[in-house]
Formats: sequence, C-alpha cells, structure tokens
Amino acid sequence: MAARRAAFFLALLSLLRAPWAAAADTPAAQSTEPLPSVTIQARRHSEWQRARAFIDHVVVKKRDESYPIWHEALCLRVFGVERQQQDFIRTRLAQIITSAGARIAAPDCRANFHIIVTAHAAQLIQAWTTRNDGFAAAGWHAEKRRLEQPRAVRVWYGVDLMSADGMPLSSECPGVAVDEARFSCRAFATRIQFNEVAAFTSLVVIVDLGLAGDFSLGQLVDYIGLVGLTRLNLDADAPGVPTLLTLFRVPREDRLQGLSEWDTAFLAALYHTDPSAGAQDSDIARSMAATLIH
Repeated sequence: MAARRAAFFLALLSLLRAPWAAAADTPAAQSTEPLPSVTIQARRHSEWQRARAFIDHVVVKKRDESYPIWHEALCLRVFGVERQQQDFIRTRLAQIITSAGARIAAPDCRANFHIIVTAHAAQLIQAWTTRNDGFAAAGWHAEKRRLEQPRAVRVWYGVDLMSADGMPLSSECPGVAVDEARFSCRAFATRIQFNEVAAFTSLVVIVDLGLAGDFSLGQLVDYIGLVGLTRLNLDADAPGVPTLLTLFRVPREDRLQGLSEWDTAFLAALYHTDPSAGAQDSDIARSMAATLIH
C-alpha cells in the first residue's frame, strides 16, 4: 500500500511540475526581464552627474552650511515702473515662487523682497553702500564690490542662520551661559545633518534700465525669480545646461525666453529637500534627474 501511494504521489508531482518546466524552456519566459530599465537607470545617473556639477558650480554657500533659501513667506514690492508692469511682475514672480515650493505672504505684509527698476542704478548703489559703510559687518566690503559691478540685474542677499527645527538661534539656552553668541538650543553632535540652516531675511534686486533695455520684461522677471530663490554665482558658466542664468552672457539668438525645464526642476528640488541634510546637494541632484527624464 505504501509503495502504491508513493508511486501515485510521484506521478502527481510530475504532472504539477510539467507545465512550469515547459514554460521555463520557452523563449517568452527567457525574455520577461524589461531591458529598457537599464537604459533609464543609465540616463538617470548621467542627469544626476550633470545636475550635481551644476549645483556645485553655480550655487553659492559657505563651507559646512546649508543652501540658503526662504523659510518665511515672501512679500514682494516693486518700485520704478507703472502699475500694470508692477502687477505683471508680482503675478509672474508669485507663480515661480509657489511652483518652487516657497510661500507668498498676505497682501498687508512687510516687504522683504524688493525690486527697484531705475535708470540711475550706479548712483543708487553708491548712495546705499556709502550709507552702510559705517555699519559694515563681516563680508560687507565683498558685497559692496559685487554690487558696484555694472549688471543689468544686481542682487543683494540678506542671509541669517536659524535652528534646523525652525526656531531662532538664542544666547539664553537653559543651563548654558554664553556671552553674545547665538546658537541652537537643540543642537546635537552629528556630521550628517546641520544644526543651523541658512535662511533669507531680505532681498534687494536692482534692475538697471541702461543695461536691461535689450531684454523683455518676461525674461528679466524670470531671471529675478531664479536668482531670488537661492544665492547664485551670477558670473558662473553652465556649459551644456539650458539655464536662464546665462541670459546676459549669450548671443541674442541663444537667449532663453524664460525659465527652462532645468531651472524649474532645480528650484523645485531645492525647496523640496531637507535643508538640514548634509547630503542635500546629492538629494537635489537626484530629484532633478528624476524630473528631467520623465
């Protein structure tokens, strides 16, 4: 009886295995692995490398510090143009800012993002820098030299540090006595995350009509949106990268009319990655690559 049961079991097992064995031998079963995924991964890695090189080359940040971004809501004020142009500038900038992931303040806000359009940019800069020389802080003279360089669009960034959890830095943490120094009361020892992050407190953009007359208002506003959401090297080249950052350094026929897909991917990645992460640059590049290949 036991032998008969064993023979029946073996026969049943052979019947159950036969269809799977036959299927495994067919050409269709051998080609079920989707080869295009290899191509996609290779392209994504290539885009990640390009994005990482772009970030390292054009974004300005201090050593061992996060990329500066807006943590508070932006309040826009425009001076020197007619009401219709003011409305266009504010509306377009609001679109760029919210698409990136930053916030626009309520209409009755206190201005922190100032745009001044003037035909007397050099005189304005001279008066402003002379007034501030008496209150010069660390790095002011470098800022002054940069502002004095003739440009169609000049930018002054007001940057401060804040705690990574969004709280202001303090000199009165419980149990700690430090004179005049500010630091995070919730700091912890790590090399993979910043205890403080760089945050914009104010921004002044000066548009020189004498140098900007060859560009459309749309181009200028999109350029302001790009350079106003993080601190960029305005003189940086970006070979092989379609970016509006090069607007004032390329021939007329090569000028972009607005932000490129590359620019919008960069801004969105910047504002949707953790600013306190030590590997934020890699995270930004990875997010850009994922966006650009779709």
